Amino acid sequence: MKCLIPLLMVVTACYSLSLQHVFRDEWTQFKLKYGKYYENNFEEEFRMKVFLETKEKVAKHNAEYELGLHTYTLGINRFADQ
Repeated sequence: MKCLIPLLMVVTACYSLSLQHVFRDEWTQFKLKYGKYYENNFEEEFRMKVFLETKEKVAKHNAEYELGLHTYTLGINRFADQ
């Protein structure tokens, strides 16, 4: 049991880092696809946060669609960082 807790902590940390890497890749692909450029790091961090929130809303809505709660799906477009 003493080994299990540290092991779970390491696995959780690795999984979190993996998700961050996937998100960074998605963010980079979004910027490339839509030709996004930000004036400074502050603006880019802000837009990245908005993009993440939009992705979460889209995922939630589409999960609800799968449950029959909506009649349409959503997706990411060039306005996802706005």
